[in-house]
Amino acid sequence: MKLQEAYRILEAMTPPTVSREAAEDSLEAGAPEGAILALIEDAMTERELTWQMLEFARKLDLSSPYELLLDLVESDFRDNSVA
Repeated sequence: MKLQEAYRILEAMTPPTVSREAAEDSLEAGAPEGAILALIEDAMTERELTWQMLEFARKLDLSSPYELLLDLVESDFRDNSVA
C-alpha cells in the first residue's frame, strides 16, 4: 500500500472535528509520512485519537524518524489513556 493511500484510509478513520491542515500541507509537500504523523498528533492533541488509528499507523512501513515519533506518541497516549 502506498503511503498516500494509507493517509487517506487513516484520514477516513479520523473524527471530523480533528484539524487536517498540517497533515494536508505535508501531503501536498510530498511528505506522506509527515502527513500521517501530523494527523495522529492532531487527533491526540484534540483527544480524538483512537487505538484503531494508532494500530493502523503502526502497521505502516514508516522510516525510522517517523517510527520513533510514533513510538513516543503511542507511549504518551498509553500513559494518558483511561482504562
